Amino acid sequence: NCNLELVGQFRGEGVYSQNGPSYFGHCAYMATENKPQQAHPGIVVIDVSDSKNPKATAYLADTPAALNPHENNRVNEKRGLLGLAENNGPNFAVYDLNADCAHPKLASSITVPNSKGHMGGWADDGKTYYIGQNFRGVGGILPIIDVTDPYNAKWLLNWKFTGDGRPHDVSTKNDGTRLYAGQAGNFGAPRDNSSFGPDGLVILDVSDIQLRRPNPQIRIVSKLFWDDQGQAEQMLPFVSHA
Repeated sequence: NCNLELVGQFRGEGVYSQNGPSYFGHCAYMATENKPQQAHPGIVVIDVSDSKNPKATAYLADTPAALNPHENNRVNEKRGLLGLAENNGPNFAVYDLNADCAHPKLASSITVPNSKGHMGGWADDGKTYYIGQNFRGVGGILPIIDVTDPYNAKWLLNWKFTGDGRPHDVSTKNDGTRLYAGQAGNFGAPRDNSSFGPDGLVILDVSDIQLRRPNPQIRIVSKLFWDDQGQAEQMLPFVSHA
C-alpha cells in the first residue's frame, strides 16, 4: 500500500476529482456536481477532527460560485478565507473560516463582469484573487478581485491578453509581485481556440496589481515552453539547496 493506511473516509454525493478538496484547520471543502439527484448540492464542509470518523457539518449552496466552482475552490491559509469563482459564470464568493472552519460564514458575493471562471487562485497574502477563465486563448481575460476587505470584495479589472501569459492556473511569489501562469497549448489548435499557442510557464510581473497602482499593467518577465503540449495547469515555485 506504499506505506499508506486507510484511517477514515467520507462518502458524499456528486464529487469528482477536479473540484478540490481545499483545506483549513481540521476541515475540508469539496465541491459537487450540483446534479438534481443530490439531496445536498454545493460545497460539502467536512470536519476531520476525528480522523476515523469524518463527517459533513455544512453545505454551502447560498451562492452560484459555491454551487459550481469547478477548479476555483481555493483556501488562503494566512487569512482563513475560502475563495470560489463560478464555473463558466460571473459570480465570485468569499467565505470566512476563522471563527469556525466547520461552519463557514459568507463574507462577500459579487458579480464579475464577463467572467466565465475555470481555474484560479489567491495571491499569497490573501488580498487578491485571480480568476482563470474557460477561454484561455488570445484575447482572453484574467479577472482580478480585491479581497483586502473580505466583507467588501471588489472587482479591480479584467486584464486582456493579446499574446502569451494566458493562465490555465496561477501561483504567486510570496510578496505577490510575480504570477506564475501555466499556459495551456495543444498542437495544431487554431488561433481562435482556447488552447492555441505554446504550452508551458509564463512568469508575469503583477507588481502594479499587488501595490494597487492606478492604471495597472501586467508585464511578461520570462517564458519557458516545452513541446509535449500537455495542457499546463498549476505552476508551483520551489527552492532547492537554498
